[in-house]
Amino acid sequence: MNDKSLISLIMSMLGSAVFVFGGAVPLLFKEIKSHFLSIILGFTGGIMLYAAFLKFLPSSLSALTEHYGTQNGTIMMNVSFFSGVLITLPIDIIASYKQREYHRVKEPPEIAQKHEYTLFRLIFLAITIHAFVEGIATYLTYLSETHYALPIVISLIAHNFPEGALITMVFMKMTKSKSKAFYYCLIASLAMPAGAIIAFVVLREFTSLAIFGVVKGILAGLLVNTALDEMIPGAELKGNHKLSMSGLILGMLFMSIIIMMALK
Repeated sequence: MNDKSLISLIMSMLGSAVFVFGGAVPLLFKEIKSHFLSIILGFTGGIMLYAAFLKFLPSSLSALTEHYGTQNGTIMMNVSFFSGVLITLPIDIIASYKQREYHRVKEPPEIAQKHEYTLFRLIFLAITIHAFVEGIATYLTYLSETHYALPIVISLIAHNFPEGALITMVFMKMTKSKSKAFYYCLIASLAMPAGAIIAFVVLREFTSLAIFGVVKGILAGLLVNTALDEMIPGAELKGNHKLSMSGLILGMLFMSIIIMMALK
């Protein structure tokens, strides 16, 4: 294992640690209010959207056009992006159905709660899947030039904090148990280093700008899909439009600051 591969794996573990740290913060509170959960869902969605469009898609396009040329590289970027959007399509279909069920006016409270719990589990699954892809992206990114990779890796790690907090909060709300909520957070946090380890085993002999660009495009699509189909609707569900939009804008602002600081 060369130095860059080792650093890449360490970076993915650091991302996992940040995820767990974020998940530990809600444990300090006795109860998670729905309005606060709405803001965090919107905040996480804002981070995902900003990172996808302002960081990962441009990185994907840059790598793919350098490898394939402008026209073919742009086509590959779009194919990768929409492949990422479609990865969680089965989850999206189920989530949309459950949200419709949740909003039925005459539905008994216990049935509405059941649909809400299913939606929370789908959010957990979507975050875990994209954390796995982030692990692959982190490994491949740090194999490129360090000055180019570092801002991307830092932005990957930075948005793990609110995601970890989100996982713990939704499961605290669902299970009424802090230990169970943190258990789910730990499980989700392992997805990032798992992705990096699998990338090391499978892709270490095949690393190239093409693979790097495709993974970045897939990650961007996955982030956009998760934000638009899980986070933002969930934020609206738990609070109100103003709260969810405030969280969304704050998330974008936070991500922009992280990226600008990383570029210094």
